[in-house]
Amino acid sequence: MRKTYNYKSMDVEQKGGEVFVLRKREIENYYSPRIVKEILSEKGFEVDDLKISPFEDVNQKFKNMFNGQNVQMKFKNKMDIFERMTLDDWKSVSNYTEDNIEHFEFGEIVELINSKID
Repeated sequence: MRKTYNYKSMDVEQKGGEVFVLRKREIENYYSPRIVKEILSEKGFEVDDLKISPFEDVNQKFKNMFNGQNVQMKFKNKMDIFERMTLDDWKSVSNYTEDNIEHFEFGEIVELINSKID
């Protein structure tokens, strides 16, 4: 997680909070491709291979995949996908290597939250 500073983060920190920027472009970049394919299949669309890169516009990717067909990929607050994701899914979408050390981004967030509770 990277530290960020702007007027909103300063306001949060003044109130005792902490602000971190996730490593990917937006929350949709953390979708599990396995779950997206599963949901698309339930809607009658088959996708052979789906990769979601860290900085692509995922919503635009879906529009492009189906040549403008009205495929509703706007899930209610993204929770349809995230609620189906297993721990392995979360690990696969948020692992990264830095200084030859493998990290689990969401695991680090949970550890940070737990450290504040103890």
